[in-house]
Amino acid sequence: MENYLGQYIAYLQEEKKTSGNTTAAYKRDLDKLVFFLEEHGITDWKKVSFTLLNSYILELERNGAASATVSRNVSTIKSYFSYLFHMKLIDNEPSLNLKAPKITRKVPEILSIEEMDRLLDTPDLTTPKGIRDKAMLELLYATGIKVTEVISLKVSDINMAMNFITCMDGKKGRMIPFGRPAAKAISEYLTKVRPEMAAKDSDLLFVNCNGLGMSRQGFWKIIKGYGEICGFADRLTPHTFRHSFAAHMILNGADLKSVQEMLGHSDISTTQVYTSFMNSGINSVYANTHPRK
Repeated sequence: MENYLGQYIAYLQEEKKTSGNTTAAYKRDLDKLVFFLEEHGITDWKKVSFTLLNSYILELERNGAASATVSRNVSTIKSYFSYLFHMKLIDNEPSLNLKAPKITRKVPEILSIEEMDRLLDTPDLTTPKGIRDKAMLELLYATGIKVTEVISLKVSDINMAMNFITCMDGKKGRMIPFGRPAAKAISEYLTKVRPEMAAKDSDLLFVNCNGLGMSRQGFWKIIKGYGEICGFADRLTPHTFRHSFAAHMILNGADLKSVQEMLGHSDISTTQVYTSFMNSGINSVYANTHPRK
């Protein structure tokens, strides 16, 4: 069983070019399935039945796994058995009729445009740290990228002439535009602060006060600190900027597909949680709808 599993993981990495995080999630899910099957005396993928797979899914639900977790496991299992079948390693696909639970997506907490403006105007621009923080927060809201993506950006990932960043997810990249407030804040940081703040051998766009890379926790402390000044720290999460970016774009008329591409969602149903106003054209949409264009 482990041999076929290893082949599949290699296929995800080399053929499908799946990101490292996604590949690791698939492997974790399948390792747990293997443990379950071996507990039931199954050591050959050809002997796995629909009934056994369905029992595994039901056990996940009985053990309190979230609907999203169960749904991801169903997707992983279906993908794996489809691979085995098409590689002629098994004679049929026992996972074909496996059903995922319905996922009720909660509308995420967002800040109003006025609250976001107040938060973005909080950093003290008379200090190097404040200038850096202003640039980070403006870029975070301007693009909707994740905190982990912000702290991983390199100087070469940002195009100041065209006002866009290239954000990498594994081996895949997406280009995301940003508006004038972000461009102004980043330009000030790059010219006035980063040359003195960053270590000489660092190619990271944003660095901590020691000139080194920032941690996710360190970045989160910065956001939380400004939230406390504004009086709504309890409503902030690491994804608040991302959620607010998407909601504000759509509420101002952006089409769902453009927002999906900017957020890097593989499935548009993930983006649909924000709303469903439609238009077209990423750059023109951004220019006409982002509140801080």
